[in-house]
Amino acid sequence: MWLFDLLANGTTRRFQPDESLLDPSKSDPTLKKASSELAEVLGLLGQGGLPTAAIVQPATGLNVPTHLAAIRRALSRALKAHAVSFGLEQSVDQKRLAFLVGAVSFLLPVAVSKVADVTENCARDSISHFYFDPYAGPIFVGMLFFIGAFLMAYRGGSRGENTWSNIAGIGAILLAIFPTAGTGCDETAQSMSRVFVMVNNQTPPSISAQSGDDLLRLFDHSALLHAVGAATVFLFLGFYCWRPLRRIVPSIHQPDGELLRSKYWRNNLYGLCALVVFASCALLAANTVSEALRSAPLFSAWNHWNFTYYVEAAALWAFGLAWIVKARIVLFLNDPVQPKPS
Repeated sequence: MWLFDLLANGTTRRFQPDESLLDPSKSDPTLKKASSELAEVLGLLGQGGLPTAAIVQPATGLNVPTHLAAIRRALSRALKAHAVSFGLEQSVDQKRLAFLVGAVSFLLPVAVSKVADVTENCARDSISHFYFDPYAGPIFVGMLFFIGAFLMAYRGGSRGENTWSNIAGIGAILLAIFPTAGTGCDETAQSMSRVFVMVNNQTPPSISAQSGDDLLRLFDHSALLHAVGAATVFLFLGFYCWRPLRRIVPSIHQPDGELLRSKYWRNNLYGLCALVVFASCALLAANTVSEALRSAPLFSAWNHWNFTYYVEAAALWAFGLAWIVKARIVLFLNDPVQPKPS
């Protein structure tokens, strides 16, 4: 069971959350002192023993101005900690958005592939190559824009989490705007593809290839921007499954001092999803290095079996499943309803 404990808690010690998350005074003596002084100030105010003027010119001997900055920091830390707790109690709209981003991530590989099948176009080497498909391309771009917009609008439990979410959202937009290199149909004699050409506005109009006769390149470094966006998005997907989704808040997940079994198994699932994403990233990185050094894929059948497509799909399916579970769609993984105090 140690593996399940590691995935659920990030440690092999069972159910040991960081209590300082909700009680910063336990980890910082200065904040503990500030908190106690704040309590004394509030107590005096509540009893009418500390007039308003005393905050500027204390008559009680309590040096409020001296510790005002520390008290303000204590309040800020406490409010942030409780914001994390409140943020995990999702509203109906938050659950709907979580389900939508999970469903879009899960359906993206399937949608572009099925559209190509219906239109009898080639099966591309990767999901990114469907950008060039005349029918599946708009679906690819639209779904990535939805995921990117969601990630940029998402607000998590910390400033760092919000920053990385914004960066990942920008990465998804880069993925959608800037195409990868090639059509991904190298083993097919003919395929329908969108191309980039120069239009000569004559009568009648005519077209010509761009400089370098490359019909599939938006500009010189567009494929590099696409790769940067892909790396950013996939690394964030793994990070989010491993850290924020597995966060334990005692007031919610340990109401009786022991981790809820539903949260325990959700964390195991989130951990497995993160491992799938990270393993996919490692495989894609290894193949990229192999192509750069040997001018050949990681193994001979890589492109023949469209292995990049399936590795990318596995990462998206893992992330999508994690968000669908976060949306509380999987009923047996939901937390039990806690009775409200009368």
